[in-house]
Order: sequence, then structure tokens, then C-alpha cells
Amino acid sequence: MSDAALNYYELLSVSMTATTEEIKAAYRAILLKHHPDRHLAQRTLDFDLLKTACTVLTSPTQRATYNASIIQSAHKTTPSPHRPAESVSLNMFSPQEDFFVYPCRCGNAFLLDFSDIDAGNHLLACPGCSETIRVDYEVVDE
Repeated sequence: MSDAALNYYELLSVSMTATTEEIKAAYRAILLKHHPDRHLAQRTLDFDLLKTACTVLTSPTQRATYNASIIQSAHKTTPSPHRPAESVSLNMFSPQEDFFVYPCRCGNAFLLDFSDIDAGNHLLACPGCSETIRVDYEVVDE
């Protein structure tokens, strides 16, 4: 799997809202679980990739850049032409610095950034599956 197709959050089994401490704990737990001394016959994990994921997600600037790239790729995902699976209030999303996150049942997440809100986009597609949701919010002119 290439770095571009890999989700570091999925690799470390943490959410996009995970703290630095949670990311480091997940990294250490995976290292212990897949340590070569425990699996002498096979190398079960790319340790360099795991280290890169931990480094990126624990650096505030690298994490912000990485999150922006995830949002950009999510915008390339076209919402399904079918009826959305559910309507979700923006209040149900977890606010981040530059975007909002809502978990998908597939384990991935719906990402809504301010440009979506400014453009009046209400339909979001999950980048991990074919699920589409409608986000309920009102744009207030200031």
C-alpha cells in the first residue's frame, strides 16, 4: 500500500480527534504487538511506515498538513446520487481547527470544512465507503 493511499489514523487505530498522548500510546502498543522477537518467522508490519505515521500525527504542523490532504481527497469523493442514509446536525460533528468530523459506520469519517459550509454543501460522502449523509446547518450572514 502506498503512503498516498494509506490513512495514518487507520494504521494506528486512532480517531482524527485523538490526542498526542493517545497516538503515542497506540504507536507503542502496535510496536509491542508486532515486535520481531515475537514473530521470528515473518515481518508483519512496516515499522518505518508506522514511525512515519506517528511522527506526522504527533507534530502539530505536519498533522495539520496531513489533515488538509485528507480533506482534499474527501472532496474528490462524489456523494452518492441515492438518498442520504441520514440527516446529521452540525452539532453532532466534532469541531477541529479547520474542519468538522463525524464518524462513519465503516470506521472512517465524514469531513466538513468551512469551504463546504460557505458553498452551501449539505451532502457529504465518506471517503472509506459509499455512504452519504446530509448535514443540517444554517448559514448566517454577518
